[in-house]
Amino acid sequence: MQNYIVVKGARQHNLKNISLRIPRDQLVVFTGVSGSGKSSLVFNTLYAEGRRRLMESLSAYERMGLRKTEEADVDLIEGLSPAIAMEQKTVSRNPRSTVGTLTEISSFVRLLFSRTSRAVCPYCQEALSVQTRKKITEQVLQCSPDASIEIYAPILSMPHEGPVALLKEIQKKGYTQLSWNQKMLDIEQAEVLFSSMSPQAVRLGKGDSQLEVLVGRITISASVEQRKDIQALVDKALDLGDGWIQIRPVVDKRFVCNLNFGCSCCGMVASEISAGAFSSNSPLGACPTCTGLGTHYEVDLERVIPDRSKSLAEGAIQLLGWQCEQEKFHKNRKILEGLATRYHFELSTAVKDLPDEALYAVLYGTQGEKIAIENPATGGKLMHERFAGIVNLIYERFNANAKDEMSAMKAEDKEVMREQVCPSCGGARLKAERLLYRVGDKTIRDFSNMPLVELYAGCDELLRMAPQVFESLAAVAQPILQEIKTRLTLLLDMGLDYLNLNRPVTLLSGGESQRVRLTTQLSSGLMGMIYILDEPSVGLHPKDTGKMIAMLHRLRDLGNTILVVEHDEEIMAQADYLVDIGPGAGLLGGEIVAQGTVEEVMSNSKSLTGQYLSGKQGIPVPTQRRKACDGKYLEVLGARENNLQNLNIRIPLGCLVCVTGVSGSGKTTLVHNVIYGKLRSRLEGKSAYLKHDVELKGEASIDQVICIDQKPIGRTSRSTPATYVGVFDAIRKLFARTEIAKQLQRKSAHFSFNSPGGRCEVCSGLGVIVTEMQFMSDVVMVCETCRGRRYSEDILAITYHEKNIADVLEMSIEEAAVFFADQPDIYGKLKLMNELGLGYMKLGQSATTLSGGEAQRIKLVEELSQLKKGRSLLYILDEPTTGLHPDDIQRLLTILQQLVDEGNTVLIIEHNLHLIKTADYVIDLGPEGGTRGGQLVAAGTPEQVATCEHSHTGSFLRNLGMDYDEKEVRA
Repeated sequence: MQNYIVVKGARQHNLKNISLRIPRDQLVVFTGVSGSGKSSLVFNTLYAEGRRRLMESLSAYERMGLRKTEEADVDLIEGLSPAIAMEQKTVSRNPRSTVGTLTEISSFVRLLFSRTSRAVCPYCQEALSVQTRKKITEQVLQCSPDASIEIYAPILSMPHEGPVALLKEIQKKGYTQLSWNQKMLDIEQAEVLFSSMSPQAVRLGKGDSQLEVLVGRITISASVEQRKDIQALVDKALDLGDGWIQIRPVVDKRFVCNLNFGCSCCGMVASEISAGAFSSNSPLGACPTCTGLGTHYEVDLERVIPDRSKSLAEGAIQLLGWQCEQEKFHKNRKILEGLATRYHFELSTAVKDLPDEALYAVLYGTQGEKIAIENPATGGKLMHERFAGIVNLIYERFNANAKDEMSAMKAEDKEVMREQVCPSCGGARLKAERLLYRVGDKTIRDFSNMPLVELYAGCDELLRMAPQVFESLAAVAQPILQEIKTRLTLLLDMGLDYLNLNRPVTLLSGGESQRVRLTTQLSSGLMGMIYILDEPSVGLHPKDTGKMIAMLHRLRDLGNTILVVEHDEEIMAQADYLVDIGPGAGLLGGEIVAQGTVEEVMSNSKSLTGQYLSGKQGIPVPTQRRKACDGKYLEVLGARENNLQNLNIRIPLGCLVCVTGVSGSGKTTLVHNVIYGKLRSRLEGKSAYLKHDVELKGEASIDQVICIDQKPIGRTSRSTPATYVGVFDAIRKLFARTEIAKQLQRKSAHFSFNSPGGRCEVCSGLGVIVTEMQFMSDVVMVCETCRGRRYSEDILAITYHEKNIADVLEMSIEEAAVFFADQPDIYGKLKLMNELGLGYMKLGQSATTLSGGEAQRIKLVEELSQLKKGRSLLYILDEPTTGLHPDDIQRLLTILQQLVDEGNTVLIIEHNLHLIKTADYVIDLGPEGGTRGGQLVAAGTPEQVATCEHSHTGSFLRNLGMDYDEKEVRA
């Protein structure tokens, strides 16, 4: 096999006809500033071409359902192997996909339970077993010698003919006595009693009346003849009782047996386990209430009507179509008017002052009563209809779109609903009877919900004690437990010890999902592959980066080529080969600046990355640290949400504050759930949805809280950076003011690809035609009418400075900033985007293609452009350095420091030491993740945190040379 991957003439996106040789079977890191062309080379050229070639080798039938890959713009690539790409994107939108299913650990746990578990009766804690006639006879014979016993046949169902007919049938079989609700009766007495009772009073079964037929009495002795007599009575009772029998010792307590799988003491019956019995994705095991999801959605009235001081006429109902101040002629408005007439209230009355009956009717309907409603479609003619209520309408629409995860309606409904733990299974996802089964003293719910580090310890203990725990099944359990341990080890080595098997994949961050997928590849043992990773260090504390590097080396040592797009200096330093792409972003990038070993790149004066690695260039530590503005602090007292352990912290206002700690230590819970949730509740009237009470002090000093997260800025390709930050409106107005647009009477709306009039109607302004395939991936083809340009020919003929609207959307932010330099309302936002390292991004780039870090920086631009001086704002950011080169981090820091200088507070969750060392104040949580986290380890300036021996963050700050030499603090 060739020793190199040879690339010649790569021109994808901004790549400038580059050629290079990449060594195989090595860890190769591609680095460079944001937008320099790293992803264009690694993902859009190498991976795309490897995938395309693999697909071409398959038959047409095998290619069905696989997404077509376009040929990369490159002259030649040699030495390619099949490639697997692991990007920072959620693995699946399927709520049934969990960490356990993705890693296949859950499959082995289910196998362990189906082969080796024992079921325990929830009432008497006896082991469940399958009873036989012989076993029941043996149990009877175990009664005390000379004890008198009575053998009964329980009758659990009443025939259609009624109770009297049942008694006659019993009498025909030779039985003359029975027990009715513990009272002995002759058949004749029972007939008289039943004749005088209603059919409902004679119902039989669980929870109803009890009827048992006396089959016989006998005194226990050890004779062979009596054994035969007892066996005969047992057989008769089981036949008459459809497999059930009741034994009533005269002295001892009674017991119930049956021929099914169940408890031999109390008669509780359970179904025997089979394939799929422990799977939440199988009807055999899934909880019937939540269908195996573990959660369900409930309408949250506080979200439906968040402000009860508003009236219905003022739009109190936060649901599309019910904003009555804008919908005066809408049918929904007429429904509310009909309700107002029927229940005698005014639409202008505040919701909090509405009569209870009226508010109930609005929310839950008229309970079948028809009300008079004007029909706008028929000129106001009255019609009489039942109204189901807002809440029921939400449920109806949500359930109708249940299987369509991309439904806009479903997304809107979720905004007024809360995801709640299933009341039937408590989040276990399984039927209640599946939780009767135990391995050791643990149920499958325990296995699935405990942190991975505890699960590993539990499996290790079971493996050591296998002969005692599993007895004769030890040989079956041991290899299964060993496989579970092996896979858990990989996850623990990735720093994911705080996760559990039941964690939905949809709730994993991009970095977490990438690391989980990496463990599945390691466990597969494949060789000769090309693995491509996108910043695997994202979300990792420096403490765990070494484990990640060791994992990459193990994957390489199996005989694979590892290509990594990365900015982390520790991973770059441990690479076998380094490729630095640049020197700048966008048009200024796309060239190979340096390549070779780490030492060779460090010695290259042209390489910006090399300068940072060698220490010749770096992000300086501030000469001064700010202290709390006017001595004001935001205090959090008694935070106990998730894994927070009664946490008390103080956040100095008017400072740049970093919250640090290992993965799972409680940073997100503290910042997003507690601080953001409580402040938003006070400032905006939104519910915090906290399980535990927590006290906030000092919040009166904050005028507004702004959370800038990494969630996508749009769900569809119609959302772009230009539309999100608002410059597209100004650009469209600019085109509408041109002379030719005025002559053709084209308004700004004609230059929107989201509205009819100027867009290409064949593709509805998308530029592509999407053909939905029932059993295959959708087919996406460039629109032949507009050739992917989104607009009609007459709109494309209108130009501004010789560029039409499609040309402008194809411009990078950097190009557009130069092009619109004389337009302040456009240039200002583009300049901000450029300063935040987004200059390479196209104005019309689909929001669905943006990474979490890019989306976060675009949101930051939007907030900064609306910044008003004189107000005290709290900005919350989650790992804003994601995807940033150290040189880009320097730019970001300049912006953040400016925000603080304006009198605002910036609160950042961060792992990047370059940013942490520049903070005014650091709050370090831990000491570990999961149940071993949630505590305050250290707080103070970076220098003060560096002195804490128990702080993992502090130890890495010490490695940066941050000894305790308190910086000058300024107000």
